[in-house]
Formats: sequence, structure tokens, C-alpha cells
Amino acid sequence: MLDRFLVEGAPESPASEGSGDSGFFGHPDNRRYDLYIPAPVSVEREQSFLYHLSTRNFFAWMFGKPLVGTHLGGSIVGLLNSMNEFRSEGEDNVQSILEYLEGEVYADMRNSPDHALAILYFAEHFRFRDMWIDAFAHCCGMNDILITSIGFDVSSPFSDA
Repeated sequence: MLDRFLVEGAPESPASEGSGDSGFFGHPDNRRYDLYIPAPVSVEREQSFLYHLSTRNFFAWMFGKPLVGTHLGGSIVGLLNSMNEFRSEGEDNVQSILEYLEGEVYADMRNSPDHALAILYFAEHFRFRDMWIDAFAHCCGMNDILITSIGFDVSSPFSDA
């Protein structure tokens, strides 16, 4: 699916000029590929930023790195949306994101209001009933410290994500 954004044989970037590398990642047989993934033309500036943030998080998922964003729940929702957009049909994106959440320990909600609120937000957005019940139970158990989490802010820019 990402092939539509691929530019093969692009010229070297200014950052790699003069670096002494004999090829991409220092290997002479590797070709350089550039990706240009524009936000949809119909979106406003803030939505464009969120689209690019979700695209960045898609690559974080690919390489097993942490997510970024101001609201973890919104970042997880954006990641699944990006997976649905960029991955081939027939891929089990829900199972893949659940494995990623486990691997990055986002699914561990014990004594972690940020994780519990993020999973609650994610589960509510996609209507994952059992996950929502589990996250809600964790939130109830931590009700006295939930207010310390940025995910508690109901005016988050991800409220419509």
C-alpha cells in the first residue's frame, strides 16, 4: 500500500552528502527510497498535523518504537487508522496493534492512569467492549489519581480523532 508514496532513485539528501557512505546505510548495493505522504488536501492545518503524527506513529509501530503525541489514546486511535490506510487488505490490524500495545507495555494499565485512560479512549472509539470494560475497571480503581493524567483532559485535540 505504501508503494503509491514511493520515489525510487531519488537524489541524495543534503544530510548524506559528503558523509563518505558508499550507499544507503553504508552498503553499495542498497538503493535509496524517499517517501512523500501528503495529508489529504481537504483537511485543515490541525488535522494535517494529526495525520502526519499518525503516519509517524505508523513507522514507530513498524520499527517497534514508542508512540508520540499529546494524548496516548488519540495516538493509538490514529495508529490503527494509519494501519488500516497503509497496510494491505487482509492484514489483521487489530491483532497487530494489540500485540504492539502489549510489547510496548501500553496495555499494562496497573497503577498507570495514562495507559488506562488511553486504552479506555481507544476501546471506546472502536467499540471494543471487553477492552473497554477492563480499562474502565482500572480507571475506577485509580479514580483518585486519574486527574494527574493528560488523558483526563476532555478538551484534548483528539476528542474528535
